[in-house]
Amino acid sequence: MHAEGDPGVNALESRKRVNGLAAASSAEAMFAVDADQRVIAWNSEAARVFGHSAAAAIGEHCYTLVAAADEVGHRFCRLRCPVIRASLTGTAPSPLQLQARVRGGEHVLVEVSTIVLGSEGTAGTVIHLCRPVARTTGTGESDNGGAATSEPLPLTRRERQVLAALCRGETTEEIARTLGLTPTTVRNHVQHLLAKLAVHSRMEVVAMAYRDGLVR
Repeated sequence: MHAEGDPGVNALESRKRVNGLAAASSAEAMFAVDADQRVIAWNSEAARVFGHSAAAAIGEHCYTLVAAADEVGHRFCRLRCPVIRASLTGTAPSPLQLQARVRGGEHVLVEVSTIVLGSEGTAGTVIHLCRPVARTTGTGESDNGGAATSEPLPLTRRERQVLAALCRGETTEEIARTLGLTPTTVRNHVQHLLAKLAVHSRMEVVAMAYRDGLVR
C-alpha cells in the first residue's frame, strides 16, 4: 500500500512485507505486485515456470512481463486488470486459468490464485500463486498420459455465458452488470454449474472448463 513519501521507499517497504510471508518461499510459482502493478517479489519457481530471473522480473509491470490471455485469446493482464480492480474492494477474485507468456514468446496454461493485502478503497500488494495445468489432447488423454474425464452434462446458453465470465475472473457483481442479471441470479447460475459439472468451487469449474473445452 502506498503512503505519502518517497515512492522508492514505499516499494521497498512493500517488498519487505511480501518477503516476510510464507508465500515468498512457496513451492508454487509466486510473484507479487504493488499498487502500480510492478513486480516486487518473484520466487525461484516463478523463474522456472516463466523463464525470467528475479533480477529481470522485479520492477517490471506484471502485464508486460506475463501478458496472460483468457480462454478466447483476449488480453487479461493489462493496466487496471480485473484482479487489480477487485483488490480495490479488499477482495480476491476467484481462481482462474490463463495463457501466460514465458520468456521466448511461448505460452503456458496456468491456474492462478490470488491473495490481496490491500484494504477496501485502497490498492495494495497483490500476490499471485500460479500452477501449470496439464492440457487435454485431441485423443481424449491429458498431456501427462492420464485419462480424460467423462463428458459433462449439457449447459444452457446462459450457463455458458456465466462460465466464460468466471474464466475471465469476473466477480458476481461484474457478471450481473455484463449480463443484465441480479447478483442472486448469477449465484444461482453458478450453483447450477457446480452441480451439473459435479465440482465444489469456482476454481474447479474454471479448471474443468479449460480442460474439457467448455469455453471457446
